Amino acid sequence: MSKKAIALSCVFLFFGAFVFAGEGGSSSALLQPNPGLAIWTIITFVFLLLVLKKFAWGPLIQQLEKRSQYIENKIKEAEEKHQKALELMEEYQKKVELAKQEAMQIVEEGKQDAEKVRQKITDQAKKEAENLKSQAQKEIELATKQAKEELWSLAVQLSTQLAEKILERTLSSEEDKKLIGKVLEEYQKN
Repeated sequence: MSKKAIALSCVFLFFGAFVFAGEGGSSSALLQPNPGLAIWTIITFVFLLLVLKKFAWGPLIQQLEKRSQYIENKIKEAEEKHQKALELMEEYQKKVELAKQEAMQIVEEGKQDAEKVRQKITDQAKKEAENLKSQAQKEIELATKQAKEELWSLAVQLSTQLAEKILERTLSSEEDKKLIGKVLEEYQKN
């Protein structure tokens, strides 16, 4: 409110008080209707109402509207931020869920890879064991065959030596040696 409006309001208030004091101020005068006082009271009231409307009510309403608009804007901003926060939270929850699924998938792939490696190692070990067994059997068979051949060769020599002693002569022909070998083979079969 401006200083002029305040000063003018004070003048009208004091003027009304002077008018009331100038009439005598008796106690019965308060109860008796006085048209002059009523007119000045109405004029003072209307004047104060106009002054207040212009200098106080208008700016007060304007400030209240500004404040109301400010509060509405802040509420809208808060709601928007709340909505954004909810959206971000939902997005982060989706990302967390996706990360969990990816982690579970990685763990599952790791388990599968480990199972494949275990199976591969097991298969390779079995294959190597079978190869070693097969090789050992071949070596045993070869050694057995060689031992039999050496034994037959020795048996043929012994038979030849025995036959030489029996016959007291040396067999020189290959046919005689083959003949003795056949006899020994037949003996082995029986």
